[in-house]
Amino acid sequence: MTRRRNGRPRSDRAAAVRGVRLAGLLITLLCAALAASLGVSAAAAADPGEVVWRDFSQRADGGEDLYTALAVSSAGAVCAVGSTASAPEAATDVLVRAYGSGGGVQWRRVWTWPGRGDDEARAVARDRRGAYVVAGASGANWLLLKYSRSGYLQWVRRARGRYARCSLIAVTVDRDGNVYATGRAAPGEGPERMLTLKYSSSGKLRWLKTYASAAGDSAAAAITLGGGAVYVAGTSQIGTGGSSAVLLKYATGGARRWARACAGPGAEAARATALAYTTGPLLCGWSALPGGDEGFVALFSTAGEQTWSAGYEAPGVTGDRFEALAVDGAGRACVAGTAVTAGGDQAFTACFDPAGLPLWTLPGAGTRGLAVCRSGDGFASSSGTAAIGAARATASGAPVWERTLTPAGFSDFQPVALRGAGDTYLYAAGSAAAAGGGRAALLVRYRP
Repeated sequence: MTRRRNGRPRSDRAAAVRGVRLAGLLITLLCAALAASLGVSAAAAADPGEVVWRDFSQRADGGEDLYTALAVSSAGAVCAVGSTASAPEAATDVLVRAYGSGGGVQWRRVWTWPGRGDDEARAVARDRRGAYVVAGASGANWLLLKYSRSGYLQWVRRARGRYARCSLIAVTVDRDGNVYATGRAAPGEGPERMLTLKYSSSGKLRWLKTYASAAGDSAAAAITLGGGAVYVAGTSQIGTGGSSAVLLKYATGGARRWARACAGPGAEAARATALAYTTGPLLCGWSALPGGDEGFVALFSTAGEQTWSAGYEAPGVTGDRFEALAVDGAGRACVAGTAVTAGGDQAFTACFDPAGLPLWTLPGAGTRGLAVCRSGDGFASSSGTAAIGAARATASGAPVWERTLTPAGFSDFQPVALRGAGDTYLYAAGSAAAAGGGRAALLVRYRP
């Protein structure tokens, strides 16, 4: 017989308590879901160009932290990579952070090799399963790390083969998860070489190729896939103290198809973000000429013939550099760069049509144009030093917005990587000098 208290069976009271608890749990879940939806709605309702959130992180006061590259998923998840050190003169470790679209750090990894040599990440690529491949250097060795989307370290490849020292600066992943990376390799004696590697998705080395100029050092800076081939860009000595931008084509099986030099009278350079693929490989960089630097962008056919080459001209400009490149589905090429004038340096973006003819040019908010990417139906660019500058324009060159950001306690802003995803996500990553000493890694999300 069930005892009663206040005329009510215990079993009824227990059921009532369970009901209240269940109702409380449902209310909690509904509130959490509502808060999450409101957060998304707030981000979606933000004005174009508004900073949705930002993160400036430093391992320790006076430490040296920086991001060098980032990867973004279609859902807005971010992986930013770089290096971290406890002090300016301390050895660096690889820094990898994954963020949710709301700005929360989902996981953080610091990787180091015993022995206290410098370890650093220079590039990151995301595969179709959401895993991240990080490329860089560990001491005198090339370094590849593969993390699952949840931050589990799946494999490490650290080696230098028969070379005295090696490093990687760019990486990409194909639809099957195969990893292609490029950088430099230096033998014990003789000039440095352009180094290109292919690994399977499970971390098995498929091939290793190098390219060396007969005149001196060569180093790769960028890699991209297109038309069933692998393209690598960098610089190479051409004799008499000069150098040239160099473009290589490899078959996916490793055979080198051709090598082309964008020869000029002075040293030419290309960065890791300066290579893309449209109807063929598209390369940008700059030449160091007696009268000042001169930026260039050039399209090559898949057979290695230069289709066109273009530069930047504006009144009062005595020199310019093209530092980053992005292309859209229509074959338009947009570059971010820096123009030198009598009044000082000025960031800019310039767009060219598929035939290499200038379409439009817009000044940037900062003094040095560092990054550009596709964003919605147009392009976004980022610039630095005295402030973080960001801007977006349509494909026809109509300005959409322009913003500057100068958080208190920081200076010398270097937003070196910019990535977008659709009409909702736009991220800039890099580093900034901290008032207390050292540098902090920076990541900013804008509303495109």
